[in-house]
Amino acid sequence: MNAFFKKDRLLLTLIVLFAVFFGVLGGIIKYTTYRSRNIKAPAIAFGFLALHDGAFSDAVGPVTMQEPEPAPEPEPEPVIEPEPEPEPEPEPEPEPVFKQVNASYFADALFIGDSRTDGLRLYAPFEGADYFCDTGMSVLKCLDSGVDMEGVGYVTLGELLAQKEYGKIYISLGINDVGYDMNFLVDSFEEVYDFLRENAPDSIIYIMASMHVAKERAKSEAIFQSDRVNEMNRRFGEFADGEHSFYIDENAVFDDAEGFLNAEYTGDSVHLYAKYYELWDEFLCRNAVVKPGMKYPGDAPLAPADTEAEPEGSGDAEAAEEESGEDSSEDAET
Repeated sequence: MNAFFKKDRLLLTLIVLFAVFFGVLGGIIKYTTYRSRNIKAPAIAFGFLALHDGAFSDAVGPVTMQEPEPAPEPEPEPVIEPEPEPEPEPEPEPEPVFKQVNASYFADALFIGDSRTDGLRLYAPFEGADYFCDTGMSVLKCLDSGVDMEGVGYVTLGELLAQKEYGKIYISLGINDVGYDMNFLVDSFEEVYDFLRENAPDSIIYIMASMHVAKERAKSEAIFQSDRVNEMNRRFGEFADGEHSFYIDENAVFDDAEGFLNAEYTGDSVHLYAKYYELWDEFLCRNAVVKPGMKYPGDAPLAPADTEAEPEGSGDAEAAEEESGEDSSEDAET
């Protein structure tokens, strides 16, 4: 009997302690968690209400450490685009190398060549120009041969350049040498070119292409084929440096569709009729180099022409006369 009452007292004590605990806990919860809800109930009820609402569920079990939220990355500073640089003004187009001049440009010019150049002297001469040319003149003979020049006398090229200064020197040689070995011929032309550069250092040197022959002559003598003449012209033209010397090719004026000297322009397949030398003059006037300080820049007023080209027949006679003077080599002398 006593044991029963002992158990009842223990149970009663536990009940009282439990009620007190939940009463205190409920009072705390009432005035904290549920204060804003204005629930009217005994304080002890709030302990059970909190238990029902799961208020203690986060308090049990293992405690997990939460990682701190990363600090927000700073916003990148706005990129200030640099103002675009102004586009450079386009460079002016380079002036063409060759310009149009008039006949006064050639007042201090020297022409070196064979009978074709001599035809230029006879039928379309430039006033004031000198012509060191003769039938049969060649690259191989140029430095040793003498020429009887009007107003000068009989002189070699070296003697002439020692006496007179020229602003422009035109050299048209090679057709009388085209049958030689090409490398030998080019070496010989280099000697002539170097001689001119040394003895006339202030002159503009024009390396003129050798004119083609007509198809009939090229068919009869293979050395005059245009391909071979073109190779010789190209090799000679490589000496032009674009500053002191220039290469010009008049064949575009006189060629036919096949690249031979137009048969309508010649009576012997080699030399021009007299009236067509004016075309050569016009070509030279269109292809001139003008430099600052030049004594004769070719912009002076043209003097009225005082001579006219000889009739076609006289050109034929001259051409036939020149052609009869062929030497013993494979080449026809011009």
